[in-house]
Amino acid sequence: MRIYKAVVELVGNRLILLLVIPLIRKGGQIFMISPDIRETIIECAREFDVKAVWIFGSSLEDDSVARDIDLAVEGVPPELFFKFYARLFMALPKPVDLVDLSQDIPIASIIRAKGVNIYER
Repeated sequence: MRIYKAVVELVGNRLILLLVIPLIRKGGQIFMISPDIRETIIECAREFDVKAVWIFGSSLEDDSVARDIDLAVEGVPPELFFKFYARLFMALPKPVDLVDLSQDIPIASIIRAKGVNIYER
């Protein structure tokens, strides 16, 4: 079952539908990221032949509240990591925090457990 968030505005005595946003479900929780942002991230990931992308942190909150876009990636060649980061930074409407899960870092297991995988090739 897909779940959506509807954005409406009251005009006079009528509700006007402004936007419908699909939500992402993980376990019993529901997260939101706009379809445009998700598609842009996936396009960039495909362009750089990224293995997987997770969103985490404040990016799992309401998109209008999140200050930045927290992403974790796996499979970006080290020599292309900063080019990939720059591509995301230029393409997305908010600042990007990017974590390389290919590195042996303590936060990797937390991101994989609590984050949401939005792309995998």
